[in-house]
Amino acid sequence: MGWELVGQGGLLDAYDIRALEESVEEGKRVALNIDLSAPLPTSVFNAIKAGLQGAGVPGLKVTHGSFLRVEWRKGFHYALIVIPIILALVLAIMIVGWKFFKEAGTVGQVGLIIAIIIIGAVVLTQVGKKKKSSGND
Repeated sequence: MGWELVGQGGLLDAYDIRALEESVEEGKRVALNIDLSAPLPTSVFNAIKAGLQGAGVPGLKVTHGSFLRVEWRKGFHYALIVIPIILALVLAIMIVGWKFFKEAGTVGQVGLIIAIIIIGAVVLTQVGKKKKSSGND
């Protein structure tokens, strides 16, 4: 399943994330990508993950590198829990910007199916051409 960008901003725009989450349908997965100026230490990452798990954020998936990505299932306004936990443990100076995504849903699936059909048709056409050319020898 793909992701659709809903909004993005810098540290001072973090309050917008709550409003963006409100615009997403209940039950959909959402993702918050936070770009960082340096990779998170493992201990900070583990503390963030433990804090979010302890808060009961549903469908939680947390990954990191020179970024921090938190995915959850929309229900209660979990952005109100996610953002303070992150800000409490990550130095504000490390946050370069953020992007908020929602699950793309069936539109992405339909596009994938159409692409597979087109690729299959091209392959079958090429196989048919090879059989015709080898039959003319």
